[in-house]
This record gives sequence, structure tokens and C-alpha cells, in this order.
Amino acid sequence: MQIILEGLSTTVQNIADAQEIIKNYEAAAQSEQKIISYYLVDGVEVADINTYLESKSAGEIQNIILIVRTAQELLKETIASFLEYLPLLKEGFGSAKTKLTIGEYISLDDWLPLFDGLDWTSQLLQSLKKLVDSEDLPITDLANGWQGQLEEMLSVWKNEDYVLLADLIEYEILETLGELETNLKEYLDLN
Repeated sequence: MQIILEGLSTTVQNIADAQEIIKNYEAAAQSEQKIISYYLVDGVEVADINTYLESKSAGEIQNIILIVRTAQELLKETIASFLEYLPLLKEGFGSAKTKLTIGEYISLDDWLPLFDGLDWTSQLLQSLKKLVDSEDLPITDLANGWQGQLEEMLSVWKNEDYVLLADLIEYEILETLGELETNLKEYLDLN
């Protein structure tokens, strides 16, 4: 079985040796300020390499490739993925706002993808706040404002004030998403 990291290939005969080599590669990557973003085992992405290896024998695996990124590369990839998804999220909220405004019922199944989008946005903002708060990406104010908007949205939701909920979506949530989109695009352009 071959273990490959950044062009370096090591041949091992058993799973225990593979786990040891991977552990050493992970430590080396970390010391160079890099992160193993994922593992490819015979071309298939594996999230938890140790659990996967424990369920296999050495003869079942041809190669393991460790995909390494810097924190900056991962950040850019995450931002790019979010920017690809953002138009769908904005469209979904725009549709929800329109339905709320005309008094149309929105099922929980229709809200769930929007809630997932809110959650992803919150996670992204919190991660960015920790990693990149600079003049290039002034994220702290956006993150703090976003959290307040979510709390207000939840309160309005609980009170079943759907007209106010539609206003919050239009004048706060969608505006913040637009501002976030602009800031993230500018950040990617600068870096």
C-alpha cells in the first residue's frame, strides 16, 4: 500500500504502519502550518481515516493520498463554496419573504434549508471572526450584527408575527447577506 503526501510516497505492508506514517505526516503538516483537508483512499474521500483503516486489511487498499492545504487555502475554498451557495440562500429567503407578505403558509420542510443556510452562515462568520478580522475583511461587526438578527428573527418567529418576520428578512437578513457577499468577494480579489 502506498501513502502519498505532497509527492512523497511511502510503501507500507500493514495497517499499523500506515497509521503511524499518517500520524507522522499529520504532525509534519501541522508543524508547517498546514492542514490535512481530507484523505483519498483508492480515489474515494474518507473523513475519519483511522476508523476506516481499522475496518480494512492492508491488501484491500492500494493507496492513501493525504490532501494538504494551508489555512489560507482552506479559507479561500470555504469562502468560494459559500459564495456559490449564497445566491440560492438569498433566493430562498426572498421567496419566503414574498410568501409571508401575501400571507401564504410556509411549511417546516420549506424552512429547513433556510435554517441550514443560516447555520452555515453563522458558522462561517464565527470561523472568519477567529481567522481573519482585518481591514481586508471586517468581519467582527458583521458577525455580531448577524447574531443579533438571528435572535430577533427567532423572537419574532415565536410570536408568530409574520409581517415583521418578512420585514426582518428583507431589511436585515438579505441586506446582511448582500454585505457579506460583497466583503467576501473583495477579500478573495485581494488575496
